[in-house]
Amino acid sequence: MKRNEAVINMQVERLKNVLGKLIPFGTCYALIDFPDHSNVGDSAIWLGQIELLLQLTGNKPSYVCTLQNFDADELLKALPSGPIIMHGGGNFGDIWLSHQDFREMIIGRFKDRMIIQLPQSISFSNLASVNKTARIIEQHSNYHLLVRDQNSYEFAQQHFQCSLQLVPDSAFVIGSIKRPIQASKDVFMLLRDDAERAEYDRSLLYTILNSEHADWLEEPYSFNKKTKYSAVFQAIYSGHWNKRDARLTYYQLLAQGRVNRGLKLLSNGRHIITDRLHAHILSTLLDIPHVALDNSYGKVSSYISAWTHIYPAVQTAKTSDEALAKLNLLPKD
Repeated sequence: MKRNEAVINMQVERLKNVLGKLIPFGTCYALIDFPDHSNVGDSAIWLGQIELLLQLTGNKPSYVCTLQNFDADELLKALPSGPIIMHGGGNFGDIWLSHQDFREMIIGRFKDRMIIQLPQSISFSNLASVNKTARIIEQHSNYHLLVRDQNSYEFAQQHFQCSLQLVPDSAFVIGSIKRPIQASKDVFMLLRDDAERAEYDRSLLYTILNSEHADWLEEPYSFNKKTKYSAVFQAIYSGHWNKRDARLTYYQLLAQGRVNRGLKLLSNGRHIITDRLHAHILSTLLDIPHVALDNSYGKVSSYISAWTHIYPAVQTAKTSDEALAKLNLLPKD
């Protein structure tokens, strides 16, 4: 058995068990809030979701959209009945307001439809925002909230009146991945440089010999344009030239391209230090030994505590000093 096989299988089984009861085989559905941005983690979630939903229902989504191109009339035309499924991730709360506003609009507008929120981490900074979300959820009779860590579960259990389940992150459905390139550094550090960056001193990490550090938010200037051309070509070549298939093909190629970029970054290191949840998850899928630091609100450690602590090639740390010490405890492969 591969070192990462048990942790992957456990999470995929849990996802299929919970979601399979909500969306049996043959279900037609919408999957909304495609993450049309450069963050590799959200693209990994998207790819896992698409594969999971295809395996469970036998169907591709009848309707997909981003925040910007959502059209209620198009959704209703493509899917007159059936569940509306929302992209998972770490944007449930008031850190990433555009996604939360969209989520609340959907819940309020489609009160007659089952709505499933795929696994999320929850973080609110003020009670007024919590109460607003709670009121909107309370008015919906068929809303299903899936969360991916114990802290989020306890928070939702306290504040929200809805169906609630603790479920792993959908990116694990991607499965085990082979390194796309050989490591060129002893240590690669994938460290946040956004609103969820934790306030620990990184200067000590930058002294590690034969190391490199980066975030994964930058992508080539022409990436979107080239991907759109590829999607059009694929749609025409396959003979399925319609808006739904063309859009889904484009989203799939965007997500796969972003994940491929992230996999190459991580594969630069024989070992990894990261404070991004999906760098931890993709490192686990790649079976690269790594040390995980936390983000600003404890999302990474909460997830590891709930699901991935059984993986033998991960260590957790709270400070740069501790991360350096934990490097020596990782497998030497």
